[in-house]
Amino acid sequence: MKWKLKALAAAVAVAVSAPASAAITASSSGDGELFFTVWDTVSETSYTRDLGVTLTQFATGNLPGGSLGTTAPGYTLGFAADTTLTNYLASVSANLAGLIWTVGAMDGSGQNRYLTTAGSVAPMTNSSVTPLNDSSDIYIANTNALGSHPSVANGSNTASKAADGDSAYGGGAQWGPNWGGKAIGFTAGALINTSNFFWEIAQVGSTNLASAAVNQFGNA
Repeated sequence: MKWKLKALAAAVAVAVSAPASAAITASSSGDGELFFTVWDTVSETSYTRDLGVTLTQFATGNLPGGSLGTTAPGYTLGFAADTTLTNYLASVSANLAGLIWTVGAMDGSGQNRYLTTAGSVAPMTNSSVTPLNDSSDIYIANTNALGSHPSVANGSNTASKAADGDSAYGGGAQWGPNWGGKAIGFTAGALINTSNFFWEIAQVGSTNLASAAVNQFGNA
Protein backbone atom coordinates (compact mmCIF):
# COMPACT_ATOMS: atom_id res chain seq x y z
CA MET A 1 0.00 0.00 0.00
CA LYS A 2 1.30 3.45 -0.83
CA TRP A 3 -0.15 6.42 0.97
CA LYS A 4 0.27 9.99 -0.11
CA LEU A 5 -0.94 12.79 2.10
CA LYS A 6 -1.40 15.78 -0.16
CA ALA A 7 -2.14 18.88 1.88
CA LEU A 8 -2.65 16.33 4.67
CA ALA A 9 -6.23 15.54 3.70
CA ALA A 10 -7.88 12.76 1.72
CA ALA A 11 -11.40 11.57 1.01
CA VAL A 12 -12.91 9.11 3.42
CA ALA A 13 -13.26 5.83 1.54
CA VAL A 14 -14.15 3.65 4.53
CA ALA A 15 -16.53 4.79 7.25
CA VAL A 16 -15.24 4.12 10.75
CA SER A 17 -18.30 4.47 12.91
CA ALA A 18 -18.02 1.95 15.72
CA PRO A 19 -17.37 3.10 19.29
CA ALA A 20 -13.69 3.41 20.13
CA SER A 21 -11.48 4.10 23.07
CA ALA A 22 -11.14 7.76 24.06
CA ALA A 23 -7.37 7.46 23.67
CA ILE A 24 -4.90 5.99 21.20
CA THR A 25 -4.51 2.32 22.15
CA ALA A 26 -0.84 1.60 22.78
CA SER A 27 1.20 -1.57 22.37
CA SER A 28 0.44 -3.17 25.74
CA SER A 29 -3.08 -4.06 24.56
CA GLY A 30 -1.62 -6.40 21.95
CA ASP A 31 -3.59 -4.57 19.26
CA GLY A 32 -2.67 -0.89 19.07
CA GLU A 33 -4.53 1.69 17.00
CA LEU A 34 -3.20 3.47 13.95
CA PHE A 35 -2.24 7.06 14.60
CA PHE A 36 -1.22 9.87 12.28
CA THR A 37 1.36 12.48 13.26
CA VAL A 38 2.65 15.53 11.41
CA TRP A 39 5.20 17.98 12.78
CA ASP A 40 7.08 21.15 12.01
CA THR A 41 10.76 21.11 12.94
CA VAL A 42 10.97 24.91 12.81
CA SER A 43 8.33 25.74 15.41
CA GLU A 44 8.76 22.32 17.07
CA THR A 45 5.02 21.76 17.14
CA SER A 46 2.97 18.77 16.03
CA TYR A 47 -0.48 17.37 15.40
CA THR A 48 -1.52 13.78 16.20
CA ARG A 49 -4.78 11.99 15.43
CA ASP A 50 -6.22 8.68 16.56
CA LEU A 51 -7.35 6.97 13.33
CA GLY A 52 -9.67 4.59 15.18
CA VAL A 53 -8.52 1.42 13.42
CA THR A 54 -6.55 -1.28 15.21
CA LEU A 55 -3.54 -3.06 13.81
CA THR A 56 -5.51 -6.30 13.39
CA GLN A 57 -8.49 -4.58 11.77
CA PHE A 58 -6.23 -2.94 9.23
CA ALA A 59 -4.23 -6.07 8.49
CA THR A 60 -7.33 -8.25 7.98
CA GLY A 61 -9.72 -5.76 6.43
CA ASN A 62 -12.25 -6.37 9.21
CA LEU A 63 -12.90 -2.73 9.87
CA PRO A 64 -15.36 -1.20 12.33
CA GLY A 65 -18.46 -0.25 10.42
CA GLY A 66 -18.18 -3.14 7.98
CA SER A 67 -15.85 -5.90 6.92
CA LEU A 68 -14.16 -5.87 3.53
CA GLY A 69 -12.82 -9.37 4.03
CA THR A 70 -9.27 -10.59 3.79
CA THR A 71 -9.56 -11.39 0.08
CA ALA A 72 -10.72 -7.95 -0.97
CA PRO A 73 -8.37 -6.34 -3.53
CA GLY A 74 -7.62 -3.57 -1.10
CA TYR A 75 -9.04 -0.55 0.60
CA THR A 76 -8.14 3.04 1.20
CA LEU A 77 -8.23 4.88 4.48
CA GLY A 78 -8.39 8.64 4.34
CA PHE A 79 -9.42 11.32 6.78
CA ALA A 80 -10.47 14.86 6.03
CA ALA A 81 -8.90 17.49 8.22
CA ASP A 82 -10.64 18.16 11.53
CA THR A 83 -10.74 21.62 13.07
CA THR A 84 -7.61 20.96 15.09
CA LEU A 85 -5.63 20.03 11.98
CA THR A 86 -6.99 22.97 10.00
CA ASN A 87 -5.96 25.37 12.74
CA TYR A 88 -2.58 23.68 13.10
CA LEU A 89 -1.82 23.97 9.40
CA ALA A 90 -2.74 27.64 9.51
CA SER A 91 -0.39 28.18 12.44
CA VAL A 92 2.57 26.66 10.55
CA SER A 93 1.62 27.94 7.09
CA ALA A 94 5.04 29.51 6.58
CA ASN A 95 6.69 26.11 6.97
CA LEU A 96 4.26 23.82 5.12
CA ALA A 97 6.80 22.51 2.61
CA GLY A 98 8.95 21.15 5.43
CA LEU A 99 6.28 19.31 7.42
CA ILE A 100 6.95 15.62 8.07
CA TRP A 101 4.27 12.96 8.51
CA THR A 102 4.04 9.36 9.69
CA VAL A 103 1.43 6.69 10.41
CA GLY A 104 2.08 3.87 12.86
CA ALA A 105 0.52 1.21 15.08
CA MET A 106 2.06 -1.11 17.68
CA ASP A 107 1.59 -4.51 19.27
CA GLY A 108 4.11 -5.12 22.05
CA SER A 109 2.45 -8.15 23.63
CA GLY A 110 3.89 -11.58 22.82
CA GLN A 111 4.89 -11.53 19.17
CA ASN A 112 5.61 -7.88 18.52
CA ARG A 113 3.95 -6.46 15.41
CA TYR A 114 4.10 -3.01 13.91
CA LEU A 115 2.52 -1.08 11.06
CA THR A 116 4.58 1.78 9.69
CA THR A 117 5.01 4.15 6.81
CA ALA A 118 8.43 3.97 5.14
CA GLY A 119 9.91 4.44 1.69
CA SER A 120 11.65 1.09 2.10
CA VAL A 121 12.46 -1.32 4.92
CA ALA A 122 15.70 -3.27 5.02
CA PRO A 123 15.59 -6.92 6.15
CA MET A 124 15.26 -7.08 9.91
CA THR A 125 18.02 -9.08 11.61
CA ASN A 126 18.73 -10.10 15.19
CA SER A 127 20.67 -6.88 15.75
CA SER A 128 18.01 -4.61 14.27
CA VAL A 129 14.89 -6.01 15.91
CA THR A 130 14.64 -3.59 18.79
CA PRO A 131 11.12 -3.26 20.22
CA LEU A 132 9.81 -0.23 18.39
CA ASN A 133 7.29 0.43 21.14
CA ASP A 134 9.96 1.14 23.81
CA SER A 135 9.97 4.88 23.06
CA SER A 136 6.73 5.11 21.09
CA ASP A 137 4.52 4.08 24.02
CA ILE A 138 5.97 7.01 25.98
CA TYR A 139 4.99 9.32 23.15
CA ILE A 140 1.47 7.88 23.00
CA ALA A 141 1.02 8.17 26.78
CA ASN A 142 1.96 11.85 26.68
CA THR A 143 -0.17 12.46 23.59
CA ASN A 144 -3.24 10.84 25.14
CA ALA A 145 -3.28 13.47 27.89
CA LEU A 146 -3.68 16.31 25.40
CA GLY A 147 -6.39 17.75 23.18
CA SER A 148 -9.61 15.76 22.80
CA HIS A 149 -8.02 12.33 23.42
CA PRO A 150 -9.13 12.06 27.08
CA SER A 151 -12.82 12.49 26.26
CA VAL A 152 -13.49 11.90 22.55
CA ALA A 153 -13.18 8.69 20.59
CA ASN A 154 -10.62 9.08 17.80
CA GLY A 155 -9.51 12.44 19.12
CA SER A 156 -6.63 14.69 18.12
CA ASN A 157 -4.26 17.21 19.62
CA THR A 158 -1.53 19.67 18.95
CA ALA A 159 1.64 19.79 21.01
CA SER A 160 4.54 22.15 21.48
CA LYS A 161 7.96 20.95 22.56
CA ALA A 162 8.41 24.09 24.61
CA ALA A 163 5.02 23.97 26.33
CA ASP A 164 4.27 20.24 26.51
CA GLY A 165 7.71 18.66 26.60
CA ASP A 166 9.74 16.65 24.14
CA SER A 167 7.86 13.43 24.92
CA ALA A 168 4.57 14.94 23.68
CA TYR A 169 6.08 16.60 20.58
CA GLY A 170 5.64 14.45 17.47
CA GLY A 171 9.10 15.25 16.17
CA GLY A 172 10.77 14.54 19.50
CA ALA A 173 13.05 11.83 20.76
CA GLN A 174 10.18 9.45 21.61
CA TRP A 175 8.68 9.41 18.09
CA GLY A 176 10.02 11.52 15.19
CA PRO A 177 10.90 9.99 11.82
CA ASN A 178 12.43 6.80 13.22
CA TRP A 179 10.23 5.47 16.04
CA GLY A 180 12.20 7.21 18.76
CA GLY A 181 15.51 5.99 17.38
CA LYS A 182 14.41 2.33 17.50
CA ALA A 183 13.83 1.96 13.75
CA ILE A 184 17.00 0.38 12.40
CA GLY A 185 16.88 -0.13 8.65
CA PHE A 186 14.15 2.32 7.71
CA THR A 187 12.83 5.87 8.06
CA ALA A 188 9.12 6.21 8.72
CA GLY A 189 8.72 9.94 8.11
CA ALA A 190 8.15 11.65 4.77
CA LEU A 191 7.72 15.24 3.67
CA ILE A 192 4.25 16.55 2.96
CA ASN A 193 3.11 15.78 -0.63
CA THR A 194 5.49 12.82 -0.69
CA SER A 195 4.23 9.25 -1.12
CA ASN A 196 5.09 6.70 1.52
CA PHE A 197 4.67 2.92 1.38
CA PHE A 198 3.05 0.96 4.18
CA TRP A 199 4.60 -2.05 5.91
CA GLU A 200 4.02 -4.67 8.56
CA ILE A 201 6.97 -5.78 10.69
CA ALA A 202 6.32 -8.91 12.72
CA GLN A 203 8.75 -10.75 14.94
CA VAL A 204 9.25 -14.41 14.19
CA GLY A 205 8.77 -15.94 17.61
CA SER A 206 8.06 -14.22 20.90
CA THR A 207 11.48 -13.01 22.00
CA ASN A 208 13.30 -9.81 21.18
CA LEU A 209 16.26 -11.81 19.84
CA ALA A 210 14.26 -13.27 16.95
CA SER A 211 14.50 -11.91 13.44
CA ALA A 212 11.44 -10.26 11.92
CA ALA A 213 9.31 -10.72 8.83
CA VAL A 214 8.82 -7.59 6.74
CA ASN A 215 5.72 -7.42 4.53
CA GLN A 216 4.69 -4.55 2.26
CA PHE A 217 1.01 -3.86 1.68
CA GLY A 218 0.20 -3.78 -2.02
CA ASN A 219 -1.67 -1.05 -3.84
CA ALA A 220 -5.28 -1.81 -4.68
